[in-house]
Amino acid sequence: GKVGVEVCDQYVAVHSACIATLAEEAQKVHGAALEEQRLAWVQARGDAKAGAGLAESCAAARTAAKVALPECKGW
Repeated sequence: GKVGVEVCDQYVAVHSACIATLAEEAQKVHGAALEEQRLAWVQARGDAKAGAGLAESCAAARTAAKVALPECKGW
């Protein structure tokens, strides 16, 4: 599902594609974490105060993912 914030949706798409290339066990771990993060962002989007910083939060997550999963391309 979509978060509804472009930078967040791009991050989820790239990270999902990356996760699909990992070993099965890593797919489970990273996939569950990404889904939890996505759901939190969707919930935050419904809150005016939390939603205001959503783009920055997603950009920071992308930066962290580049470090955590350097083998993935397209960040």
